[in-house]
Formats: sequence, C-alpha cells, structure tokens
Amino acid sequence: MGGLPLFTEVLRADVLGNPYIARRMPMQEDRGNGSTSSKSQRLANSENKIRTMDIDVNAPVITRDEILIDAPLGTIWSLQTDISSWSEWLPDIDASTLEGPLEAGRVFRWQTYGLSIESTIQEIDAPRRIVWSGLAQGITAIHAWTMTPSEDRVLVHTEESWDGEPVRAQPEEMQQALDGSLRAWLQSLKHKAEAQAQGR
Repeated sequence: MGGLPLFTEVLRADVLGNPYIARRMPMQEDRGNGSTSSKSQRLANSENKIRTMDIDVNAPVITRDEILIDAPLGTIWSLQTDISSWSEWLPDIDASTLEGPLEAGRVFRWQTYGLSIESTIQEIDAPRRIVWSGLAQGITAIHAWTMTPSEDRVLVHTEESWDGEPVRAQPEEMQQALDGSLRAWLQSLKHKAEAQAQGR
C-alpha cells in the first residue's frame, strides 16, 4: 500500500472492517484500603460491569448510518459478532480471528488488503451493542454498533469517529472513505442476515 494515495490507503484499510491496532481502555484505579480480600472483591465486581464507550464527538470526521433488517435480532447479532466468520460475508476481509470469549478487552485479528490488523473490543452488551477502537495509519478511531428491535425488523445503527493528523489534513476525503465503508458494511450485513432468515 506504500504507493497508494492517502485516500485509497484509508479506504482500503477501513472498508468493511475498520481494522485498527488494538488499544485497551485504562481500568479505574483501585482506591481501596489495601487489603487483599477487598481488592479481589472490587476487581470481581468491576469485571462483571459493562464498560461503556462512545465515539469522539469532537473528532473532525464522524459518520452515522443505519439500516432496517428483516431478520431476527439473534441472527444479526451472531453475524456481526462471529468475528472469525467475517470473511464469509464481508468480501474485503481475507481472514479474521477472535481467540477466547467475546468480551470487553478481548483482542481480535484480521487481514484485509494484505494487512495484518489487531483490534480490541471496548464495550459489549449482548445482543444490542458492541464497540471497538484503535489506532492505525495515524488515525484514532472508535466504532460503535447498536441493534434495536422495531416491530418485526431490527434497526441497526452504526457510528464511528476518526481523529489524527491524516484526518485533519484531508477531512473531506476521509469523510467520504468512512461514509462509504459503513454503508457497504450495513448493506452486506442486511443481505446476509435476511438471506439466513429466509433459509437461503
């Protein structure tokens, strides 16, 4: 990719996958009394809580998009979060692997356009919401997905923020790249989920 223009590099790195190098969220500092038992209990309690994360509303590039899908929520959620199977329905992903359970802090890896990428899940609230974030090509990104049942269909909403020097240098081109990427992902998800729901 070294010889490609910045716009093409970003589009190819992001399209149908938003592949970002992993960046873990900092955990809250323990301010307890120092006893081993109380620290262990607080740690167990914190691990059972859902970590939340939103996009950067001050970022120069933000895309919000959504689509109605005529398929069960469980079908849509399974497709979106079965990361190891992304390459079966997202054409630009060559391979993807999640080792271990689907949970906040878990790193997953994928390959797209010859790039080997790592990302980290930052928030998960099954079967309604998943968020991941990371840093790649100088771009800091946060990507959130929310699924809301609506009568006999499901509204899938996605939003993502990009910040960093490359984004600020070419915000219009970066905005077009991100817009196209998220629209393509939504359409692929709709096609695959509805096909599964209809037994195709």
